Amino acid sequence: MTNFDPIRRNRAVYDQMAGRFSERNAEMQPYVSEAAERLLEALRLAGRADQLVLDLGCGAGRDAAWLEDRGARIVGADLSMGMLSEAHKCVRGPLCQLDMRCLPYPGETFAAVWCQAALLHLPKALAPEALNEARRALLPSGLLHVSVQRGDSEGFESRAYEPEERFYAHYQVDEFKEMVRAAGFTLLAYGQAESRRTWLWILGEKTTALNGSLSRPVE
Repeated sequence: MTNFDPIRRNRAVYDQMAGRFSERNAEMQPYVSEAAERLLEALRLAGRADQLVLDLGCGAGRDAAWLEDRGARIVGADLSMGMLSEAHKCVRGPLCQLDMRCLPYPGETFAAVWCQAALLHLPKALAPEALNEARRALLPSGLLHVSVQRGDSEGFESRAYEPEERFYAHYQVDEFKEMVRAAGFTLLAYGQAESRRTWLWILGEKTTALNGSLSRPVE
């Protein structure tokens, strides 16, 4: 890897800005809490409310702590040690530094993977690797929540409120849906939300060639 590698650069930026990022993003946006409730309800209906959930790209731990407060058993994981240091302040479950393209967990470990605003930091060419790893780590018929920003571009961007440049990949709706399907998931629900930018989200279920999905897919 070179110094211009987007994954390495994002890790360095998040290490640097972790404390400020945690303060700025301390409150759950309504669409995020609605998605989290949707995932918890799906786990309850499947009889898996007491099984492990992986927060993949947990950042400063906001979502993981929110899910824990509602009874979920969370494992938090992130590329940035600075962000994990912030997560350690609020998350009770174990935390792990990792690259989401290579998870250090056995297959069929988790009932669900929560991947909120994290996959978008991978170049599009690498995103399927992370989705394949998430699928591998899920139990049969395990659940995946994943969200990205809507758009066409990918590259380094800054924000007025966070001037450090980070790598983002933006997706159109059909492109996003097809990528998740191609990774071996049945789409149970999907939608978009406005919060500074347009966010696309999917709730998917791990499928296999042998038994298919246990739930009714959406178009």
